[in-house]
Amino acid sequence: MSRGSPTVRRQPQTTMNEEKGMFSVELAEDTYRAKVATSALKPSDPSLIKGDIASLKRFCSKLKFQYLEQDTRDKFVAVLFSEHAESVSQKNVDAVAGENTSAKAELKQLKKELAERVALSESVAEDVISINQRLQTRRKEAESASAELAALEKEFHALVSLPENESYKMLFDLNKMIDSQDVRPDEAIRIAETDLKQDQVMFHDLQQQEQALLEKAAQMNRHTEELQNTLLRMKTELEHSSRTPNGHPEPEQVRAQWLRELNSVLHKFTVAPVEIRQIGANYVLLCGRDEIVFSSDLNIVLVLNHVLRSLDVNQVNHVSGERKVEYLLRVIMKAFAG
Repeated sequence: MSRGSPTVRRQPQTTMNEEKGMFSVELAEDTYRAKVATSALKPSDPSLIKGDIASLKRFCSKLKFQYLEQDTRDKFVAVLFSEHAESVSQKNVDAVAGENTSAKAELKQLKKELAERVALSESVAEDVISINQRLQTRRKEAESASAELAALEKEFHALVSLPENESYKMLFDLNKMIDSQDVRPDEAIRIAETDLKQDQVMFHDLQQQEQALLEKAAQMNRHTEELQNTLLRMKTELEHSSRTPNGHPEPEQVRAQWLRELNSVLHKFTVAPVEIRQIGANYVLLCGRDEIVFSSDLNIVLVLNHVLRSLDVNQVNHVSGERKVEYLLRVIMKAFAG
């Protein structure tokens, strides 16, 4: 190879510079940190710390040999293609030997410190794993205790909410208000007394409403019983009207009386006004747009009502005696009471 040829020298020199730029010592630290950052480490799981340390040791060992190989090759190529041949004297050799001896001593000290740090890291890793195991155990105990506390709190609130424990609930709320807010005990007592008075007024109103409902229910029961008795009596009179002997009221008079009494009872029983008409042998109950037509033997002939169903009609028409009166009463209540 001719050393006078610039073409031969430039091409290898450019390649050498590119290679040196890629594997230079200045980039070694950045390369190392980038490798560590992209390595498969999982610091969120302390149980894997020993494996992480072993992986880093293998990685550093490979990186060291790769650097030595590349650095040696770079120096060899630089000497091989250098434009200026440099003579090496004994002085240069002695200087390099001195530097080499000092570097070896420094390297030995660094290796010792690194070994100590690796040993310390492995020891700390054992402690981390042990602490993590205890932490996991304590965490399970804490989660179990938290779940038990939540269950007890739920049970406590259920007990406090019972009617017989209303007084305890008031004391509990009072105590919680004193603890959680900037409220003096006398102010808290005043607030509790105000709430108690409001509860008493509400309870009194509820008692009055209950009494009114009971009275209304009793009145409804009396009207129902009166209507049932009237229907029974009227049915009996109607049954005997066709067989009335001389000197007794005519069947038409009995039916007219029956209609008047039924009309009187229905006016007491229903909310809207009720009208009773006789059309031939049938009787018509009118209440607004609703209409019930039944015969003299109390069978329902026609129903114009959005509440009643065919089942209600069949229940009346398929029974007899007192049960017919009872079912007819239910139908009238269902159709007109609302």
